[in-house]
Amino acid sequence: MLASLLLPSTLSSIAPASSPLLSSPRARALVSMSTDRLLYHQRVDEMARRKQGLLGTPEKRVLELRKAKPDDWRRVASALSPHAAERRVLRLQAALRQRRSRLHLVLENLIDPRNAAAVLRAAEACGLQHVHVVEAVTDFKLPGVAEASSSTAEFEAAAEALRWLTLHKYSSTRDCVDRLQQLGLQVFASDCRAEDAQESSYAPVVGEDAIVLGDALERSGRNTASPSKVQALPIDQLDFGACPAGSALVFGNERRGVSRQLLESASGSFYLPMSGLTQSFNVSVAVVMSLYTAIASGAFPEGDLTPDQQDELLGRWLLRDVKAARPLLMEVGIEFVDF
Repeated sequence: MLASLLLPSTLSSIAPASSPLLSSPRARALVSMSTDRLLYHQRVDEMARRKQGLLGTPEKRVLELRKAKPDDWRRVASALSPHAAERRVLRLQAALRQRRSRLHLVLENLIDPRNAAAVLRAAEACGLQHVHVVEAVTDFKLPGVAEASSSTAEFEAAAEALRWLTLHKYSSTRDCVDRLQQLGLQVFASDCRAEDAQESSYAPVVGEDAIVLGDALERSGRNTASPSKVQALPIDQLDFGACPAGSALVFGNERRGVSRQLLESASGSFYLPMSGLTQSFNVSVAVVMSLYTAIASGAFPEGDLTPDQQDELLGRWLLRDVKAARPLLMEVGIEFVDF
């Protein structure tokens, strides 16, 4: 289409932002793509001028990844973008504009690598950015090549999803709770209905890892289910819009569920209504259903990352995508000591 070849300023002069011409999602996407394409070619031109010695000597910055400032990440993106395919960079920028950073996912002591893989794929596909992982009694593992199918498709899909997510790991539930509170999030823990809790009985977990997990939970006092502060509600009755900072959905171990400590510190708890005799959904299925319900509430529209947050994520993604990232960054005066 002709519109995709026009610069944003040209489109704006033809029709202001309030015009019906630019009010549809498709029209806005065309404007954004045009802006991204222009920026990409500006960076390619900047790279060419730098190689010709026309830009002078850049200021040298030696720093850790966590201490990089927005201007640093813009320099990273500017240096690395020209060394990735244009289509790839445009796709990354489009994904950043669709992120839902106010909806967080918390996974506590998941033991099955296949569940971990499925959950990460679901979270990334739904546009989430932040996943919090508690490893109080068991490590969070993805399927190894030997555990995956013969084509290693499962392993590769999980690894691909993890590339784009920000994974926060905690060695204790307390540390995770403290962090969620610092972020100002309301926390909703998955639980069961009160009537189901009375007749709930967990079958023994089969396998050596599961025995170790059960022993650890017994010692930590988390083996027995404990009610949250408020009776669990059907997930579609939660008030996701009550907290401007956002919400975190918590899912626990496949057999034991969410720990007592997390349940007691949560803002509330929820369950997925069921019509049959089966006691529960697989955790990966429950995560997908819960995320879609939360998104359908309208409280988590896509595109809530700030420009600075988008710049940082694009920079981090390109660090992983561009093989010669280190020497290319040295050319623009940036050295990450922990990369």
